[in-house]
Amino acid sequence: MAPKIPTRTDAVCECVCGGTMTIATVAPIAGKPDHMRHLYHCNDCEADATFDVAKKAKV
Repeated sequence: MAPKIPTRTDAVCECVCGGTMTIATVAPIAGKPDHMRHLYHCNDCEADATFDVAKKAKV
């Protein structure tokens, strides 16, 4: 089952309709250099969802 809130490595997440959302775009966020904005799209209900996801920590 796909997660409801994706992590940095998730290419899919669960939609509110019960379908599966797939990642559509990834973009940087102005003013938040340690995060990326992931846009997911559901082909079942055509919904979109965005999540601000933390980048991988540099060691």
